[in-house]
Amino acid sequence: MSALRSPASRRRQVIDLLSTREGPVGTDDLSAELGVSVVTMRRDLDSLEQSGQIIRTHGGAMINSQRPERSIPERQDTNALAKAEIAVAAARLVQPGMTVLLDAGTTTSRLAAELAGIPGLTIVTTGVNVLGVLASSDTDATIICAGGTLRKVNQTLLGPFAVSVVSSVYADIAFVGSDCVDLRRGVSSRTPEQNAMKALMIRQARRPIIVADSSKLATNWATHWFMPPAGVELLTDSGAADDVLAPFLESEAWDVLTAGADALSDSARSSRPNSQGVA
Repeated sequence: MSALRSPASRRRQVIDLLSTREGPVGTDDLSAELGVSVVTMRRDLDSLEQSGQIIRTHGGAMINSQRPERSIPERQDTNALAKAEIAVAAARLVQPGMTVLLDAGTTTSRLAAELAGIPGLTIVTTGVNVLGVLASSDTDATIICAGGTLRKVNQTLLGPFAVSVVSSVYADIAFVGSDCVDLRRGVSSRTPEQNAMKALMIRQARRPIIVADSSKLATNWATHWFMPPAGVELLTDSGAADDVLAPFLESEAWDVLTAGADALSDSARSSRPNSQGVA
C-alpha cells in the first residue's frame, strides 16, 4: 500500500481514473488500481461524494458529469508525462516561420514551451496560461493575444473580440484541446461558447490537430459536444491502449497520430495506412 501520497493527491487520481471509465467502478477495483486499502478508498469516495465530484453506486462510484471544474493550476500535473510527450511530438510538426493557432489548456501550455525554441513563428492564442509561458520565454515569435472576455477557471479568452481576432487569421496549423474525445460525438468542452471557439480554430487552419492525452479518449461524461470535419487529426500519447485506439483508427472521421511510433500495433497500422507515429 502507498502511504506516501496525500489524501488530496490520491483523490485526484480517483477522479482521473473514474473520468476514463464509462459507468461505475467497484470500490475493490479502485483500491487495487491505486494500491490502497478498501477502507481508505471508502473514505476517499465519501469525501469525493460530499464535494459533489462523484456519485456513489452500490459497491462503487462513478464520475459526476456535473462535477466542479478544476482550475488550470489544479490540472497542470494531471497526466503530466502524457501531456509532455504530446507537446514534444506536436512541436515536431511545426516548421520555422509558420503561423500557429493555440487553444487554451494544460497540454497546449506545455506545447507553447516547446514552440518557444522554433524561430520565426507567429502564435495566435486564446489561452492566458499559454501567453504566460511564451511571455516568460526567450522566443522570437510574434505573439498575438485573441483578447476578449476571460473565463477565469480555465484561463481562456472568449466572446466577440476573440472571435474577431481568430477569424482574421488562416494558420498553417492549429492545436485544439478537448475535455473528452468520443468516436461519434466528437470533442467537448464545458460550454457551447468554448466549443464554438474550438470549431472556429479548426476552420481557420490548414492543418487542425486535436491534442488529447489517452485518458480523454472514448470518454463521454461531458455535456457539450461538436463533431469536427472528417479527417481531422487526433494526436495522443503512446500510452493509449490498442482497444481504445482501434475504433478511431477504423473510422473515416479521424486520422490518428501518436507521440511514439511504437504506440500503434501492427494490426492498427494496417487498418489505417495513414495513421502514424510522431517519433
